[in-house]
Amino acid sequence: MKTIAPSIQPLRSSTGFFAWRKCAHIILLTMSLAIAMAADNAQDSLARALHLANLYNWVAAAPDFAKAERLFGDAGDHRNALYARLGTIRANAELEQKSMLATSLQLSDLLASNSILQTDKQLRLFCWIVKGDLDTAINTGAMRRDWEEVQTLAKELGNQQWQYRARAQLGVAAFYEGDLETARTNVASALADATAANDVASQIRILTMLGNALNESKDFQQAIRYFDRAQTLSATIPEAGYSFTLHQVRFVALVGLKQFAAADSLARDFLVRAQLERRRWAEVTGLELMARLHLVRGDAKSATDCLVRAAALAESLGLIPLLATAQAMLSDVYREAGDLAGAERFAELAAASTQASGIVWAVPDRLQALAKVQVARGKFRDADRVYGRAGAFIDSMIGNVPRRSREVDHLCSDRVDHTENRLCHVAGP
Repeated sequence: MKTIAPSIQPLRSSTGFFAWRKCAHIILLTMSLAIAMAADNAQDSLARALHLANLYNWVAAAPDFAKAERLFGDAGDHRNALYARLGTIRANAELEQKSMLATSLQLSDLLASNSILQTDKQLRLFCWIVKGDLDTAINTGAMRRDWEEVQTLAKELGNQQWQYRARAQLGVAAFYEGDLETARTNVASALADATAANDVASQIRILTMLGNALNESKDFQQAIRYFDRAQTLSATIPEAGYSFTLHQVRFVALVGLKQFAAADSLARDFLVRAQLERRRWAEVTGLELMARLHLVRGDAKSATDCLVRAAALAESLGLIPLLATAQAMLSDVYREAGDLAGAERFAELAAASTQASGIVWAVPDRLQALAKVQVARGKFRDADRVYGRAGAFIDSMIGNVPRRSREVDHLCSDRVDHTENRLCHVAGP
């Protein structure tokens, strides 16, 4: 008899069937555990990164932000992947040979177009914090809006910490704009709130701001006291790392007090750390610090070499305030060497860069330096026009400040030519 094969082969045994089901169950369970572990790892990485970022140690947070971004992306968690990506952008901003201005514009595009950032206030707050940090370094005009947005969102979310942190940064913006009364009020109240909250990282940052303001007023002895307090607090949170900003302004005070040996040690350590850690903005600053020391010692050539390198690096990174500083220092070096044409060229560049940076209170001083060189070259009409521009800037500053600032007083002294009298007229009571 002919046997007809069935169209569907039966299972060879019930044992094989149940073994297959058990194996599939184990595979699914293993996959679920792997996904859960990946999610935990991603959350842990993001939490560690945010902790370091909250201490202002963004560079140390970079590896964890990058890891979290990758893991959240693999898991399809777009919200947290974006959170980590924003942290990565900020953390890498100090490391990459890339314009910070381009990075700031990238963040502006994200704020305007990303659907998650349109609806998620927590992420939007974080994005504005990142942008505010960058714009504080490159564009003090834009920084005001950034920190106003941070302050508004922090209030809506009930985030007390970022309310007083934003208030401190808005105090810095007011200082740059010449509104010294608002600057003092904002920064002092922010320090009180940070102290009450035991927010040590914020206390260090705000004490540094206050000390820097004292540097600007040439009260170096009092500034050192603020920096000492900040240094003592810094030792209690080693995770915050080396504070380049604190040591930068401490250097200025040491030079002002003619403590050159201590300043030399600080500057050399600062530059080495900046280069080893690939902190590009800090490297620019370190080169400027070394240039100042070379000038104190009368070594104009070494100072010029440092400043040319600093200016080139600052320009490539879009660090306009640091670029302006290097250009102003180069103008002084050329003037001292008797090269008035070179001095005028760099003075013009410094004035333009300072105005572009948004540091309004510094513009008249830079314009005055330019006019002095023009007077020395016999270019009196040009000098008169420049003094007129300086007067207009001082006029705008007086509108913001209830009483005349020391910076304005300084501008009204040390007359070179009768055309400068207009400065005293504009800045008078």
